[in-house]
Amino acid sequence: MKLYQQLADDLTVLIRQGALKPGDRVPSVRETSRERGMSPATVIHAYELLEGQGLIETRPRSGYCLKAIEIPTHPTHGIDLAYLARILGKHPVRACWFMTSFQNPLGALVPDEARQELVQLLELHDVPLIEDDVYAELYFGSRRPKSTKAFDHKGLVLNCGSFSKSLAPGYRIGWVAAGRFARSVGRRKVMSSLSTNIPAQEAIALYLRQGGYDRHLGVLRRTFATQQKSALQALHAHLPPGFTVTQPQGGYFLWLEFPEHVDAIDVHRKALEQGFSIAPGPIFSARREFAHCLRLNYGHEWTTASERAIKSLGAIVRS
Repeated sequence: MKLYQQLADDLTVLIRQGALKPGDRVPSVRETSRERGMSPATVIHAYELLEGQGLIETRPRSGYCLKAIEIPTHPTHGIDLAYLARILGKHPVRACWFMTSFQNPLGALVPDEARQELVQLLELHDVPLIEDDVYAELYFGSRRPKSTKAFDHKGLVLNCGSFSKSLAPGYRIGWVAAGRFARSVGRRKVMSSLSTNIPAQEAIALYLRQGGYDRHLGVLRRTFATQQKSALQALHAHLPPGFTVTQPQGGYFLWLEFPEHVDAIDVHRKALEQGFSIAPGPIFSARREFAHCLRLNYGHEWTTASERAIKSLGAIVRS
């Protein structure tokens, strides 16, 4: 049994037996981490599991708390900087976390001038940016998008990348250019996982030195661009009129918006009954918005089965 599951089970027993009563405060993440000899990440995972089961709840300023504010994002140009500016002026924001290149689920790419404006805005409020850049290598044009880190002069941007989206998800190997936070990030890495799989790192390093990764990325980009074209053609051929769909410049996601009477959760359920899956919009929103939107992943090989699935999707939406 995994450590977080064992901890969650132990706390569940205490709750069921009445040792932890309604209204009691569970031990803090730091306390539990120290007493159990577990990493903070493991404790947080266990608490999130219990919260999902309705056994505990998070209360602001009462210890363990995860509070996120959604920032509107446009499918074409990305983050709504004016909205972000208002939030930064109104709330004590501790950090921002954005996907700036081919964002999941919209596929949005933030233009260079907007990245520069974003960094200047965060510098004004001294707020760090966690830049989740895992899809940046999957561009369809001739030039890789600039990272927001390129405009960072005060070390506020933590640019994070990974091989999991562009090479193989099983490796779980990534990196971070953490700026002024490098020492703190390194310490937390040691606390949470000690070390990373050394044979996998050695294999990837050899692959990089021999040029295999660059060749792989070239093939992957062309493949995804072709599969995006096939997916768009199928959507326009089989879906009823009245929907809009993005056409990102990279990555492998399409965002579909239907008339408001279409229930994305219902569409998702009926799609599963027919043997395929499409992601409903509400799962990408803490406020359960985008109830009439869907995300389509075209990262898998496009086959006749893919075409049939889109045809079935069209029939579901019509119904």
